[in-house]
Amino acid sequence: MAILEDGNLAGPLRPRHAHRQWGRTGTEGHRRLDLHPDRGAACNALAEILRAKRRRGYQDRT
Repeated sequence: MAILEDGNLAGPLRPRHAHRQWGRTGTEGHRRLDLHPDRGAACNALAEILRAKRRRGYQDRT
C-alpha cells in the first residue's frame, strides 16, 4: 500500500491517493485508488486498513 500525490492538480485542496494492491502470488491481482482530501487522511485510512488486517491475523511483509 502506498500514498501517491496527484501532480496534475494544484492548490491547497490537492487530493492524495491511497493505492492498494492485492491478489494471489503469481497473478495480476487487483488495484484500487482511494481519493482523500489530504495526505493525513490518506495515511489514517491506510493505517485503519492495516490495523484491521493485523486483527485478522495478517502479518507485515519483510
